[in-house]
Amino acid sequence: MKLFAILCFQLIVSASASLLRLLDKEDGNGNHRFLGGSSTCPGQDNPSSWCLYIGDYSKPIGGQTCYNDYDVDCYCDTGYIMRSVSYASGVRCCSDSSGSGGDDGTDHCRRYSAVATKRNYRTCFDNWDDCDCPSGYDYSSSRKTCCAQHGNFDTHCQLFYGPHAQAQNVYCPCHEDEQFCECKPGFHLDNNYCVPMPTATNEPKTFGDPHIVTWHNHEFEYHGECDLLMLHAPTIGMDVHVRTTIRYDYSFISQAAVRIGQDVFEVVSYGEYMLNSIDLVDLPAKMGGNYVITKPPMKDKRKIKYLITKENGGVNIEFMTFKDYVSVKIHNGTKAEFDDATGMMGHYETGDMVARDGYTSMDDPALYGQEWQVRPERDGQLFSLAREPQYPHQCRLPSPNAVQARARRLGEVAISKEAAEAACSAVSESMRPPCIKDVLKTQDLDIAEIY
Repeated sequence: MKLFAILCFQLIVSASASLLRLLDKEDGNGNHRFLGGSSTCPGQDNPSSWCLYIGDYSKPIGGQTCYNDYDVDCYCDTGYIMRSVSYASGVRCCSDSSGSGGDDGTDHCRRYSAVATKRNYRTCFDNWDDCDCPSGYDYSSSRKTCCAQHGNFDTHCQLFYGPHAQAQNVYCPCHEDEQFCECKPGFHLDNNYCVPMPTATNEPKTFGDPHIVTWHNHEFEYHGECDLLMLHAPTIGMDVHVRTTIRYDYSFISQAAVRIGQDVFEVVSYGEYMLNSIDLVDLPAKMGGNYVITKPPMKDKRKIKYLITKENGGVNIEFMTFKDYVSVKIHNGTKAEFDDATGMMGHYETGDMVARDGYTSMDDPALYGQEWQVRPERDGQLFSLAREPQYPHQCRLPSPNAVQARARRLGEVAISKEAAEAACSAVSESMRPPCIKDVLKTQDLDIAEIY
């Protein structure tokens, strides 16, 4: 019985649809008339275009069997409301961004172009006829937007990004929005405004457990264990690599090397060094043609420093060891020498942490470290002895068990935060927080000496 009822229902639905098709007749002009009635359906063939009669932001209601009544068969897009308009002899989809049944036309016109202005005050803004283009722009009927006239492209871009913006050097028949704009040389986009590039500090460095400070003084940490490319400066033929080692739940720099030209100088924990794989050569010694390696005296005998200085002044590279920690710092780097420099110390010109492709920005230190892991076939191998992991095997990270064990142990330590703050009290204000953090992490008050 239940099955019979279902079959009957299906037959009724099918018969109703067939009857509607028989009753619906087209008059040859796109209008539809149902037999037995007087109603015509002028919008039946193309309801989307038909509804646009009451405004550019009107759309058809789906599923209607006859489109012949605008206020029943159409609806208005977000930001518009259907209202009776006397001069239009009917309803229109009027701009309603103010929520009060109509606005002054500004928001409506800017849907067409960011620079469009209202043509005059109307009680309903519903299409382009209510708008106009300002001086210096032409209206494009095909694109329904305001196109900057030739010679006005830079001025157009400055409306979006300020006086230091300009149009890109590309041909486009219609400069209509910000996609064709860029900042002038020496400026970059910050919060949608072209501002001067930050000035390089000329002293990028890496130290501690380890901290990396870029050319523009951005500081971050990376705790992987591998060989890392800190600096690649093709103009002067210089590369700096560091080797990190995991201890508990952090890593530190245990070895560093610099290549200038064909010569390589390596420094390892506790101050041992090699020049071109030869241990403890007499210093001072020359490398890279016009650089000199020296070992200046230190008051604190636990610290050992090596300086690689360019003859007649200029850039110098500082290596310093404290216990088994190794640090590297670049002094007096100039734009002429390092303008094309990349690596974990960042891009010289912009200060950005960029990938190997030279333009992709990277914000995650973990991914950034993996990106700049030394790739011997491309970056060379500066260290005399290779150590795992080597690319393509990725940098190792501290194990979760080590992190948990370290957390438990830190709950029983003797060095308090107050003691760490006292140990770091002589450190500069900007570097004091990482200093305190490192003292607590390593449980070694002496670590403050690295700073």
